[in-house]
Amino acid sequence: MNSAIDTSTSPRLKTNRFNSNGALTGLFTLASILLAIVGWNIRDEYYFSAEHGFGYALGIVGGVMMLLLLLYPLRKRLRFMHHWLVLRHWFRVHMILGVVGPLCILYHCNFHLGATNSNIALACMALMVASGIVGRFIYAQIHHGLYGQRATLQELQRNKVFVEQQLQHDHSALTAPMLATLKELEIAALQRRSVPGNLLRALTFGPRSRWLQRRLHSQLPGAQKAAARSHVAAYLEALRGIAGFTFFERLFSLWHVLHMPIFFMLVITGLVHVYAVHFY
Repeated sequence: MNSAIDTSTSPRLKTNRFNSNGALTGLFTLASILLAIVGWNIRDEYYFSAEHGFGYALGIVGGVMMLLLLLYPLRKRLRFMHHWLVLRHWFRVHMILGVVGPLCILYHCNFHLGATNSNIALACMALMVASGIVGRFIYAQIHHGLYGQRATLQELQRNKVFVEQQLQHDHSALTAPMLATLKELEIAALQRRSVPGNLLRALTFGPRSRWLQRRLHSQLPGAQKAAARSHVAAYLEALRGIAGFTFFERLFSLWHVLHMPIFFMLVITGLVHVYAVHFY
């Protein structure tokens, strides 16, 4: 018998990898916040000059980092780049550049406003960072972890069917009205809606399903009903995933439409700023 262990699919190793990624992301976020706080507190000391020396170099480094953000979408779209590292590594670098780059720019300008052209470029950068934060949140809702593969509605529905099959074994514990109520909620989760309708469902489905879960659990007392309670909870959790996924997937598509124009607006205003500084 082959005693080799497939470490690539080991749940324990996957969990450790996700925990490690989460810890590193947390440390990076904390360090970035601390650097921003320190820079804000020393902004009036003018340790760096935007015109020369280290402060000037920070402006160049930050600007180059912002331009390198374009590599991630190019990696996804250009075929000849598809074999250049795993996509999740590109995404990780994209996130790092999207934080370190703006930090360099803020230290470059000493956290102060300046001429009109630099203020416009700074405002575009702030808008870009805000858009990135929103995008990161939406991204996490439709992917398996921050660096995991993208989930699909079919995958969530398969999970729902699997849990539903387990639920069918508990028909003796669930009454006909209970099953009818669960089916009604399933129809609400799967129904196609407009963007406002998906938003309303995403906001209301969670509280509605949890209230139903508590009500059904109260009607299934006793230790012998533990399996039925567990299956009802898993079934409602699967429905919540489907209801939220539809909204966030649509929202992610809309976010993409807005994010790229913001990026190109940042590039244009940054180039105008560089031109104005060096030629006027």
